[in-house]
Amino acid sequence: MTGANAAIFYASDGYRPDDKGINGRRVAGESFLKGFLRHADVDEFVILAKSTPEAREVADLAQTLRPGIALRPVGLIRPGAMAPVRQLHYPAANFASEAWRRAESGSAAWAISGITHTTSTMGIMQGIFDLVMGPVMDWDALICTSATVRASISTQMDLIDDHVRARFGSEPPLRPMLPVIPLGIHTADFARDPAARAALRARLNCGPQDVVFSTIARLTPHEKFDPLPVFIAMQQAQTALPPGQKMHVVFCGLFRHPYARDVFTQGAARLMPDVGFLLLDGASPQDRRETLSGADVSLFM
Repeated sequence: MTGANAAIFYASDGYRPDDKGINGRRVAGESFLKGFLRHADVDEFVILAKSTPEAREVADLAQTLRPGIALRPVGLIRPGAMAPVRQLHYPAANFASEAWRRAESGSAAWAISGITHTTSTMGIMQGIFDLVMGPVMDWDALICTSATVRASISTQMDLIDDHVRARFGSEPPLRPMLPVIPLGIHTADFARDPAARAALRARLNCGPQDVVFSTIARLTPHEKFDPLPVFIAMQQAQTALPPGQKMHVVFCGLFRHPYARDVFTQGAARLMPDVGFLLLDGASPQDRRETLSGADVSLFM
């Protein structure tokens, strides 16, 4: 082995937006997995999976990206078979189940890392409670994708610690490390395509001095992305530009509810009437490629 290795916990729900539906964690999981298989400095890939078909999904992808590198599947019933690898990466924040699975082998048998995505839903907050109260050790890690995410997770854990002290009169359990590491991605998927850039700017009827802002996201105002502050700010910025220069906003994503589309379309018409606006289909690879290639600025709220 030429570099440090880690077993990857694979469940298609965490890595297959094409099959399970597009959302942030699956898109991030897919990109991370492709990047790991393409660039990891290892002599074998170790995959912890619940079924042979799921392990085969990774094996097929690995052979496409790195033909010749061995892939060793490990079943959930005998996770210790990942040895000599002693690190397991889980594609979500709540890896309490894997800490319990490890317990039979001893908490020092291997380290576990997870990664944050959404942090404030009821399910995730319950998961953080389960994580803190489970057999997690201080050599485990919950990767936080930004300093803000780390602050949010730390606050949740502080509240859990307060609960433990108040209810049991004892010191709270050990915490995992909370390193701040941005999402790992397969960068080749985000390379600019000149033809896709030209296609998007033609759709918008952009002039040579125009500026395009874009977002790729779930377009759900109440839980993911409220566009109204963006619309207000863009209209104000547009009024400061010289004549002949125009700004455009492109949102590429999916709507969970019909009302959400109205929030975006009606909000844009009312709040930024002088700014170009375009909605694209987040399920379309071509629309995603045009959005990534054609924009000058990426924005998110």
